[in-house]
Amino acid sequence: MPSLKKVLFLDEVHNDSDDDNNENNVNFLKDIFTIDDFLNCEKTKYLLEQDYEWNNQKFEEELYNFYTKELEYCNENLDPYFSNIFCNFNKLFNIINKNIKKEYDLNIFYKNTQLAQPLIDKFDEYNEKHKIDKKKKIAENYNEKCKNKGKKFNWTTKKHYS
Repeated sequence: MPSLKKVLFLDEVHNDSDDDNNENNVNFLKDIFTIDDFLNCEKTKYLLEQDYEWNNQKFEEELYNFYTKELEYCNENLDPYFSNIFCNFNKLFNIINKNIKKEYDLNIFYKNTQLAQPLIDKFDEYNEKHKIDKKKKIAENYNEKCKNKGKKFNWTTKKHYS
């Protein structure tokens, strides 16, 4: 029957190695990928946009409160700016939303590195394709520029011959 202390110790060691592994994954993501890489991958872009919208819901509520207060003020003072039929909250929100530079937070990927897996897979595919293209270019360059193509090499004389 295993000792309870051994089981707890093994769990602690296992958790420490998981923390080290996670820290390595986070460092890999920070070193290799930029915000543009995350935005170029469809799945990670979707996650970033959802996180941005979730974090900015408070902004929308505050803007709506501002709009309602301004609307009340305009109605009380007979000022036609916000009381105009053509100006409503959705139009104001869309104008502001289009002119705000979105700042995405990559911490969702650093906290849970599994979410960045589609980007890593895409990066691996790109590297494999790049290696194949590089080999093809080397072969094409050899075929175009090599003087001794198809000749054998004599190691004793250190010369090519037909």
